[in-house]
Amino acid sequence: MSQVRFERFATRGDALGKTPEGRVVAAPNVAPGELAEVSIRGKGARRAFGVVTEVLDPPPDRVTPPCARPPPPAAPP
Repeated sequence: MSQVRFERFATRGDALGKTPEGRVVAAPNVAPGELAEVSIRGKGARRAFGVVTEVLDPPPDRVTPPCARPPPPAAPP
């Protein structure tokens, strides 16, 4: 698990942030400015991909979505 401060949105809607060590992480269901606990699920050449397990520092106007965004389709074999 890593704590990540998210800074901006990426082109596909995931938020991008950095770990304290400087590793760039992309994750869904979090917004720029939020600090979240993230479980890293994969690492690419330029960034890691994670799932938010807990938002640690939500803004006061954050609203929980009525349903979660579905996971991306599996890569073909």
